[in-house]
Amino acid sequence: MAVRYAHRDLKTHLSLFRMCHSLAHPDFVCQGNMTLLSNYSLSFQFAGIGQRCLAAMVDALILNLSVIFLIYVSGIDPSSPDEGPRVLIFWLMIPWFYFTTMESSSRKGTLGKTMMNIEVTDRDGKQISFGRAGVRAAVKIGSLGLGFLLALFSARRQALHDVVSGSIVTVSTD
Repeated sequence: MAVRYAHRDLKTHLSLFRMCHSLAHPDFVCQGNMTLLSNYSLSFQFAGIGQRCLAAMVDALILNLSVIFLIYVSGIDPSSPDEGPRVLIFWLMIPWFYFTTMESSSRKGTLGKTMMNIEVTDRDGKQISFGRAGVRAAVKIGSLGLGFLLALFSARRQALHDVVSGSIVTVSTD
């Protein structure tokens, strides 16, 4: 059933006309000075804690193997106290880069999230920017995993890094 909106205010009409053409949704039809909208709403199925934990385990395995390999091929001796800062940089920067690039990509998630069919989006379901993904990754790494506890009590199942970065984790619709 279509809901009909008549617009007399030119400014309102123009903004809705622009919105109509930008959404490109089959239920959203523009006709002259009228806009028809039928049952259009954003709804998401938020990713469950189990899905997120399994994705995190896959990502942890990938990251641990990658960091160990890169430390080995770079010739750094991780047992040497003098090499501690370099090793720490590997353990911080490689995960940050991995999460940031993967979650801001068109894939909208890491390899673990892709395997679990979940994705990271903004609150409107759109791909997040590199900057937003970078903040999200920094808070995730900095909270040492404790930020996930917030997801247990959040209606949107948002962890601390999701709340800070304004993102949500949803079941992929693709």
